[in-house]
Amino acid sequence: WTRFKNTKKELGNLVESAAEGEHKVIFDELLRELPKAMEADPKLRQVFDSKLAPLHLYNQQLKQLRSVGKRLEQEMPKTPEEQRRRLLVFRDSSHLLATFRNTDAGEELLRFKPAKWCFEELPELADMFLCHYQIAQSENRAAPLEKAHEIVVRALAIGKLEPIEVIIGKTDFNNKIHIGRSSEQKPQYPTGTIVGVVKNGFRHLRDGRMVVQPEVIVNRI
Repeated sequence: WTRFKNTKKELGNLVESAAEGEHKVIFDELLRELPKAMEADPKLRQVFDSKLAPLHLYNQQLKQLRSVGKRLEQEMPKTPEEQRRRLLVFRDSSHLLATFRNTDAGEELLRFKPAKWCFEELPELADMFLCHYQIAQSENRAAPLEKAHEIVVRALAIGKLEPIEVIIGKTDFNNKIHIGRSSEQKPQYPTGTIVGVVKNGFRHLRDGRMVVQPEVIVNRI
């Protein structure tokens, strides 16, 4: 394990840092909570599972390497039977390390950048989740989704993005911010408010620059 980290220093550093910071938000929280929040909608859950599959594979490989390090750093047991089992573990671990050292698998892990994924890939999933969340919010049933919502916002922030907030029936339409796609008549809401979201928008966290404009449905009474 020490020899592997010395010859593949960048990969070794990645494995050791993957249990905290950006990786923790994306993998331990986003991968767990986002699909769970979609359980009431099987079709949407299926889309999420498909989109998150490459992320699951990447996370699984990092965990495999991290567990190898932990196993190889343990002391050799004293009884012959335990020693035999430990040697089998060592053999399997050596094969795994050789795979990542001698093939493109290690380079593929290094090519993945959490911030880049959160900027380029996450907005599509975030939009689907936020549309689901906004409807639940307007119907006073968003409480079970609050944790997932918080994680989505934190994960977007890794990509230097933030969602443009829209609260159905409360947010006023602003043509400098929103794109009006259609209108509806809903007397329970004030005229000029947004009563539906076609597509959520995102702005750059650092300077507020619009990256994606929200596309909405406007109340016209």
